[in-house]
Amino acid sequence: MAKRNRTSTDLRELIARILVFVFIMAYVPVITWWNSIPPISRAVMIVLISIAVVSAIGVVIMLRIYIKRERARAWQRAMAGWQNNAQGNAIAQRQSAIAMSDIELEKFATQVYKKMGYRAQHVGEIGDHGVDVMLINPKKPKRNCPMQAME
Repeated sequence: MAKRNRTSTDLRELIARILVFVFIMAYVPVITWWNSIPPISRAVMIVLISIAVVSAIGVVIMLRIYIKRERARAWQRAMAGWQNNAQGNAIAQRQSAIAMSDIELEKFATQVYKKMGYRAQHVGEIGDHGVDVMLINPKKPKRNCPMQAME
């Protein structure tokens, strides 16, 4: 299991406390202001806020779709670069590593080592900040324990 970064956890707690404090301090003035607005203006404001929230959710969804497609394109460029030549491969690997998720990068590393002649197997968990590929040198004889065969 991956170690949890204590600094980021402490920072999250601090941000949460600040947000709670700001909410508590702003609650009474906001309610006072809201009650001073005529009912028609309140309705218009609710509609405008709803439109803004729905639009923001749509933008987030579209951005996620865009990122997913860019990762797929980067993967295709990396595979095309691997098949074409070594120079194209180096460029494609740099481009693809930037846009790949953790699991995609680990699977890509497994394929690269397989093409280099190693027996490679993806053995890691997601989110542990490492590329977990078990490599077995094809020049050495097989051993009983896979941990002894790792290089």
